[in-house]
Amino acid sequence: QRGGPYMSEAVDEICAKLTDEQFKGKLLVVLAGYDADMDEMLSVNPGLKSRFAERIVFNDLSIAATRDRLELKLKAKKIGLSPEDAQSAELLVLAQQLTESPDFSNGRDVETVRDRTYGEVAKRFKDRSDSATLADVRKAVTGLLSSRQAQSGGKVCAKASFGDQATATTATSGNSTRTATDEKMVSDPER
Repeated sequence: QRGGPYMSEAVDEICAKLTDEQFKGKLLVVLAGYDADMDEMLSVNPGLKSRFAERIVFNDLSIAATRDRLELKLKAKKIGLSPEDAQSAELLVLAQQLTESPDFSNGRDVETVRDRTYGEVAKRFKDRSDSATLADVRKAVTGLLSSRQAQSGGKVCAKASFGDQATATTATSGNSTRTATDEKMVSDPER
């Protein structure tokens, strides 16, 4: 559970205030977050979900909107793409790769790609006013997506490696029995 004990504590406090006569009908509570996180939080207390009658959903940016937003952000940073690059099919493909990535964060990702693109331009030129190229944007998008794969791969590797370590410990240690779980290793208290 991502929120841990603090999530339950926060949810209990929200429920208490929403049902308290002193605040009933006078309190406005806005919860904001990603769908899965919000669903998890609302499921902590069975009565909480029914207290939020209205849900406003902000859809992810479309591929074209991601491309357009990136183009605007690059122009604002004074490293805009050439008109040909800005309307190219490749830029649309890069925007599609970004929007279809598992952890797409909309505007935040566009800004990250803008900043990484700026870094690529800075490596080539001392003059800030030079334009970015599709190659710069490609490196920025590829770098962002690669870093996500490494992060998610790292979690998987750590868990698999941890399980292998626990198995090896169990097999080699006669006076200690250890069991691997997804998150921690528990030693036999008699050890």
